[in-house]
Amino acid sequence: MRTAIILAGGKGNRFQKALQKDKLLVEVEGEAVLRKIARVVADLAEELILAVNEESRGRRYGELLSDIAKFKVITDIKPRLNTPLMGFVSGILASKGDCLLVVPGDAAYIRQDELRLLVQKVELEGFECSVPLYEGYIQTLFQALLAEKAKRIAKLLLRYNWRKPDGFIRGSSKIACLSLYPSSSGISPFKTINSLEDVTRSRIARLLLREEIHLRLFDNIRLAEAHFSSEKEALQAYKKLVMTKNFFWAGLVCSTWERLKEFSARAFLMERDFLEKRGLNSLAFHAEKDAKRILGIG
Repeated sequence: MRTAIILAGGKGNRFQKALQKDKLLVEVEGEAVLRKIARVVADLAEELILAVNEESRGRRYGELLSDIAKFKVITDIKPRLNTPLMGFVSGILASKGDCLLVVPGDAAYIRQDELRLLVQKVELEGFECSVPLYEGYIQTLFQALLAEKAKRIAKLLLRYNWRKPDGFIRGSSKIACLSLYPSSSGISPFKTINSLEDVTRSRIARLLLREEIHLRLFDNIRLAEAHFSSEKEALQAYKKLVMTKNFFWAGLVCSTWERLKEFSARAFLMERDFLEKRGLNSLAFHAEKDAKRILGIG
């Protein structure tokens, strides 16, 4: 079974200030943004989840979409942490499908064709995570995930207090990054609504799959799942994770120990170099930022 999860918990502060209106209810081509994305995913999955940060918002959205399909409304596990990751984690842990498709609720221009590409990599080719690269930039809010692995990652990201959805990409051991480029003029189908300028009637660009970048690592997530009673134990796990190129988990394992912060930053820098060599420069930039954050730089 396949599950589609719409991330609908963001506040959209810029939109609220400009229009005094929920951005997911703003109309694009005569229809609310949330209804547009709901129509796209309704035919792609047997289970439909709406991840929200407030129960009242969930009720309003559920009623708005009731004529399209029945969505299970899931409230964020930690609603005070207003980040897209909470929608990912809450929706994933509540899902029943084997393959999970996660999309942002303000993706007014996405089409089924792009989402099917992501899903096929998980369902037909055995990848744990599939994500688009649009003109070289990783689109972290659009992911297809193998549910069994994603649920393990979700629990770890909560435990290590991670805040970003890139953790599902960087924490997977079999990753397909689909490098997509426009073959016609128009706006990106991955464009989300963040300001008035993003509401447009422009033509959506047709896309060409230029290449696929595959990462296959030894699956060592069990080491990150262990509970460490000392810095020594954490450092031993770190060394094993680094040896198998599980740099992301190595960085997280050491991040909770003050005297191991330098090792954590070192792991993220190794991850940066590893990703750059494979042409994933935008994801490498994420890793570099994490290293600087750990060290208190910038």
